[in-house]
Amino acid sequence: MAPQNIPNAAKLAHLEKQSPPHGLPPTGFIRQNQLIPHIVPISAATLWRWVKSGNFVAPVRLGGNTTAWRCEDVRQWIAAQGATK
Repeated sequence: MAPQNIPNAAKLAHLEKQSPPHGLPPTGFIRQNQLIPHIVPISAATLWRWVKSGNFVAPVRLGGNTTAWRCEDVRQWIAAQGATK
């Protein structure tokens, strides 16, 4: 994996400053415009590059043109990022 695909500590440092649950609802789904830059401070292109490479959780197709991420999956990803620092 190329280093530019791995979240760096500077971009994710704000996640630790936020009080849990990082602004995420306990369950349900979160859309891309709610996810970035509010929860994950990256661009949309980087988000989809991370999804494709497996560095970020895959979204769920809710139907038609609607794609979202499970809040539980995003929480687990955030927790894993804190554990790898």
